[in-house]
Amino acid sequence: MNYFLFATVDSSHFELKKIFSAKAIILKRLSQSKWPLYSRTHHKSIIKQGDKCLFYVGGYKDCSQHVIGQAEIGLIKPENTQIDSIDILTGVPEKICYLHNVVIYDYPVCFKSHVPSLNAIKNKKYWGVSLQGGCTKLDEVDFKLLCSQ
Repeated sequence: MNYFLFATVDSSHFELKKIFSAKAIILKRLSQSKWPLYSRTHHKSIIKQGDKCLFYVGGYKDCSQHVIGQAEIGLIKPENTQIDSIDILTGVPEKICYLHNVVIYDYPVCFKSHVPSLNAIKNKKYWGVSLQGGCTKLDEVDFKLLCSQ
């Protein structure tokens, strides 16, 4: 079994003059029990059914720099259908992960406070770089640390 941290950032829509929070985007996806994997998503080729994942809120709005939930990967299907609202400027995914056992935390876990202890973060000073690409591979120790409440 593998462990992953899926990250999303705030999305802006120039014409609507709106910024959609990463938390809102994540919660909408989790309500559908779906997570998109885009052509440039890191580690997409090794994500498989039964793997576990956490959801990280990037950006600057509500709950930024926090892990807000977890799930188990169910089926992964090649689909090129948009799952986000048309107002959110995301691309069309290559695959969609169908999620099981979705848990949204009552108390989000502060990611930044755990950075010094995380094995997945090699450069502690510039830790945000490790989260680029939408998906970071974790080990079991990191996973357990980030889902402890």
